Amino acid sequence: MYYAPHILQKRIIAEEKSDEFGRPIPEEAGDSWVEVCRCRCDHNGDKEVKMPDGTVVTPEYHVVLEDNEPDIEVGDYVRCLKADGTIRGEGRVIKPKTLNYLPYAEIYL
Repeated sequence: MYYAPHILQKRIIAEEKSDEFGRPIPEEAGDSWVEVCRCRCDHNGDKEVKMPDGTVVTPEYHVVLEDNEPDIEVGDYVRCLKADGTIRGEGRVIKPKTLNYLPYAEIYL
């Protein structure tokens, strides 16, 4: 992909740890962001996506990824960052698609 100005990050939620009495340890819980790949994030416009259960959803963003097999699944919470670190778009992955011959994939948020 020739034009990939953004960075895709995936949110990883750490499992809450407990002490020997079953009380949660607050320092060990929380979430972190892991960089997945470079991408291009665009506003979706008016395109609707049909979900596997038959419902129709209008996603807010269309993201084209630089990798053909990204570590992204339906339901993951991701965000796209600009070069200056500001957020371009974020949301839950609705529908990932990969291509047969070209080395990129696309997701809808």
